Amino acid sequence: MEYKDKVTNITIITSLICYGLLSISILSIDYGVTILQALVLAMPMYLSLFIMHEIYKLFVLSKNVEIRVNILVNSYQKELKERRRWRYLLKG
Repeated sequence: MEYKDKVTNITIITSLICYGLLSISILSIDYGVTILQALVLAMPMYLSLFIMHEIYKLFVLSKNVEIRVNILVNSYQKELKERRRWRYLLKG
């Protein structure tokens, strides 16, 4: 899980840099905007990508926690069934 998160983070950072460079080059070539102005104009895009990444991490982590809890509950239920079965066999 940790390796997957690192790869996802590297992918997000790389895409942020590429989108930033692309937007800066488009704005500076087409509209004569300076690099500093293009960086300021690209800030909402950076912010939205960061927020989307955080929401993605939140959903992935919550799903993993839910899966782990379900596994624990299922194993506990199996253990209870096994104990009841042994108790029934020992009594009867």
